[in-house]
Amino acid sequence: MITLLPRLPAPAAERLLEIYLHNGPRQWSGFNANELPEAVRFTPTGGSPISSKHLEEIRMGILHIAKNNGYDRKGTRAELSNFDAQAAAWLADQSVLASGEALRDDVWAFIAIVAAPDIANWRFGDSPERYLGGVRNTFQRLWMRGKLFDRGQASFDRWGLLEKLSEDAFVQITERPSLGGNPVLALGIAEAWVRASLHHGKGSMESLTRRAMLQIRVKNEVRCLDELPAENLAVVLDTIFETPVATSIKGSDVVTSSANSFDVTPLENSTFNGVTSTALIAAATRVLDEAKRWNLLSPKSNSALKSLLASEFDLTSNERNALKYLLERIENIGLLEEERKIVGLVFN
Repeated sequence: MITLLPRLPAPAAERLLEIYLHNGPRQWSGFNANELPEAVRFTPTGGSPISSKHLEEIRMGILHIAKNNGYDRKGTRAELSNFDAQAAAWLADQSVLASGEALRDDVWAFIAIVAAPDIANWRFGDSPERYLGGVRNTFQRLWMRGKLFDRGQASFDRWGLLEKLSEDAFVQITERPSLGGNPVLALGIAEAWVRASLHHGKGSMESLTRRAMLQIRVKNEVRCLDELPAENLAVVLDTIFETPVATSIKGSDVVTSSANSFDVTPLENSTFNGVTSTALIAAATRVLDEAKRWNLLSPKSNSALKSLLASEFDLTSNERNALKYLLERIENIGLLEEERKIVGLVFN
């Protein structure tokens, strides 16, 4: 039977958080698993509400990790990083957090605001986004990392990625829905990032990662990267990260040829009507994302944008007309002024 987790609806979460931050952490009365705020809700069907014992165990487990990493004082950067890695692994391994219940923002708002606001405050201070549900919630972000970057129980270094990836790398992957919402691709990117960091050095990775993430998103729009065999996906990602494939993938002489049939050349700064192809592709990616979100795409406008993402700028007349109409609709909504101008250069 599914264990149902407590939910703290957004209006109540904002109200309780305001009270907590106004009074300050020192005035917090503590967590009582037997007396939850009236605003807390459980879904009425589909399982059994979590016991107070298990709720207390969630808090105590996180607190134990925090105390080992500088809790009750300002932790060092290394201690905070260790807390994140250890807490991510611990949260991801908890059976009570293994169901779809843990995908809900209001569950993590409960944990951060009701069960462990003191720990959230120690880790991030008063920033509301670290308490409210979402990808920046103190604990939700860690649970997501643990789930995405778990190498599996059979691995001798199951949680190694949680220690090896930089904070910027975590954010670049997990806060982009097209990447963080795809476990196969996210794990592949993380492994490729580690290989790249060993080759280039961690000091060079931030700018390289941002360029790589753009190209990965573009390639993934043209072809679903997660459908590639694991070895081929590794080759594609290593090429994007500018890592020598032969030194990182076993059997690369076998898989490179099949990977080469899929265009994995790094993005080049060639120009098109006065704008770099990188900028044009980035703008087309934003337009495509927003058009999907607002349900504005037609088959022809979708085809036009996919062509731009593949660096194919010679559109058919039907594609050009559909794309022009799409940009007009986006303009009417008041979105993406700069991106619309850049994509509109294909009509010049």
